[in-house]
Amino acid sequence: MLDAENDLPLQRLPAEISGFISPENFDPDQLDHVRVASARSRTAELEVHKEPNGEVAIIGWVSANDRVNMQDPTRVEALPVTLYMTRADHADQLVSTPVRAVNGSCRRTVGRATVLDLVVDPFR
Repeated sequence: MLDAENDLPLQRLPAEISGFISPENFDPDQLDHVRVASARSRTAELEVHKEPNGEVAIIGWVSANDRVNMQDPTRVEALPVTLYMTRADHADQLVSTPVRAVNGSCRRTVGRATVLDLVVDPFR
């Protein structure tokens, strides 16, 4: 991300860029207006990627079981997933989740870690 792009709303950023947002601001339906920081901080710790096609994905850590279930090509139902912003003993699998597949989210703290409890629809 260029210095001039730091703190711009996601909708104004070009494709193929990544940055960080506050988990408090994560709302799959209102993400275009969220400002994106070029570096992780105490408040901007959720990694976001804007793909070449313009689609937005969030990056985080999940359990091995959640990763397998998320990537199951036969899955047809929504899946509850706990997404950690940083790696944890029980969340050591890095995943990219398309925002279009997130059907609900709730932020909470587990110890010192910030997590998002997501409902993730099947995605391919």
